[in-house]
Parts: sequence; C-alpha cells; structure tokens
Amino acid sequence: MKKVLLMITVVALVAAIGVTARAKSAQKPVTEIYCPAVEVETQSEAASKVKAYKVGGEKENRSAKKNPETESESEATQNDDLASEISQAEENLVKDAESQESVIEKLKAKYNIDESYREKTESDYNGCTSYRFVKLDKNGVENPYDALSVCIDNTTGEIIAEKRFDKPAFKEAKLDKTEAKAAAKENHPKADKNISLNIEDCILEYYMPKYPKGDIYLAYRVEFDDGNIVYVNAVSGEAVGFDQMK
Repeated sequence: MKKVLLMITVVALVAAIGVTARAKSAQKPVTEIYCPAVEVETQSEAASKVKAYKVGGEKENRSAKKNPETESESEATQNDDLASEISQAEENLVKDAESQESVIEKLKAKYNIDESYREKTESDYNGCTSYRFVKLDKNGVENPYDALSVCIDNTTGEIIAEKRFDKPAFKEAKLDKTEAKAAAKENHPKADKNISLNIEDCILEYYMPKYPKGDIYLAYRVEFDDGNIVYVNAVSGEAVGFDQMK
C-alpha cells in the first residue's frame, strides 16, 4: 500500500514539473528571425528604381539637347532681326539729320549766316541738339557777340529755341602781344608798388565790360600770376577792363 502511494506521488510530481516547464516556455519572448531574402529583395527593387530613374533622366537630357540645325536657323533669324533694327535706326538718324539740316539752312538764310561763321554742334541731355554759329573776324578771332544759337528737338525736328547775337566788330588789331603786355603791366593794380609782375598768358579776344555794358572791344586778355587780368584795347592800347581769375 505504501509503495502504491509513493508511486502515485512520484507520478504527480513529474506531471507538475512538466506543466511548470511548459508554462515557463510559453512566457519566453519570441525572437525575431532575420531574413536575408527580404533585404535582398528590397535592394533589388531599389536598384531597379534607380536604374529606371537614370534611364528616364538620360532620355530627358537627350530630348533637351538642341538640334544644331534648328539652333543655327534660330541664330540666323535673330541676327537678321538685329541687322534690320540697326538698319532702321540708321535710316531714322539719316532722316533726322537731313530734317535738322534743312531747318538749319533756313535759319542761316533768315539771319544772314554765311561761310565766315564757325559752326559748333553740341548734343545736350534733354533730347535736343544745339547749334552755334560764331563769327570769325579778320584776325581769326571768334566774336561771341555776333552769333546764332539754335536748339532743335531730335525727335520732332521742332525748333525749341533760337537766339541771334548781332554785335559785329570788324576791327583789325594794331597792337601786337608784346605791346599789349607792356600796356597791361603799366595798368596793373600793383604797378606802382615796385614788385615783379609775371605774365602767364596773353590772348586776343572780344571783350564786353560788365559796367557799363554795350561796348565791345577787340582786346588782349593779359593774365598775371597773382590772379589779376587786364584787358588792353587791341586798337588804342588803353586798358578797358579788369578782372580776377577764379
């Protein structure tokens, strides 16, 4: 009887141990299994995508390349258009010049401007061209008080302004530069102070005194190194004006 009970106890213990082992085994976490086949498949797909992208890009690049013949034709067309624009601009300039020249000739006839006048042309910043005709006397000196000034609109050809300066002075100089310099020294403001007077320049020109205005002289402009200027009448030899260099 004791043997039977002992055997039953052993069997029970063995059964209990088996149950416990199965329970512990069920509680263990499941380990993830690394599957190289999955990674290989992913890389293959990625490689296929990259290859497809490259092929597509090459196709786009090839389609984006210019056709040499088409590009040459396009450049030729652009050059023709540019040449046409330049030609048209040149024609317009010629027409404008001819139009202005016609206006100038009429004004010269109106104010008796002959070949003895020197022409000076200047373009300003207001879309106009300024013409100035200055009289040259027998001494080859310009007389700015015998002149014609005209301003013409470059676009319309309209005369914007015209001014005639009509103070002729047909005189010949009787003094030479040496005589004029001596006269200038005698009339220098500091001539009586026994100081050295050095002349820098002596120019024959037309001179109108500031006060009184009205008289025009053919005079030598004698410039001294101290800044003084003495104007000597080229006909009479007298001092007709004084000024200071600025």
